[in-house]
Amino acid sequence: NWPGNVRELENVITKAAINTKNSILTKDCFSFLNTEGNISAFTNDSSELSFPEMVPLKEIEKIYIHRVLHQTGWHKGRSAEILGITRPTLDKRIEEFGLKKDV
Repeated sequence: NWPGNVRELENVITKAAINTKNSILTKDCFSFLNTEGNISAFTNDSSELSFPEMVPLKEIEKIYIHRVLHQTGWHKGRSAEILGITRPTLDKRIEEFGLKKDV
């Protein structure tokens, strides 16, 4: 049973795949889901994505893009693929949000 649409399900599966170090997704990979099966909110923490309060969509986009870049070791091609955007669009977002590679 999935309470959302197919795009939401795809996003949840992508997030689980990014967060796991295993080649198989298990129930534990989806621990970020709350009890109703909805995606918990986002945070800037590299291990969890949750916000204690409402934030603008652009802030969520910035944090999520940074998270994907971090998880892929700043491999822009792979990051763009995961995000479902083109490499030039990713480069534009990196510049727009002032994202920098973690040192």
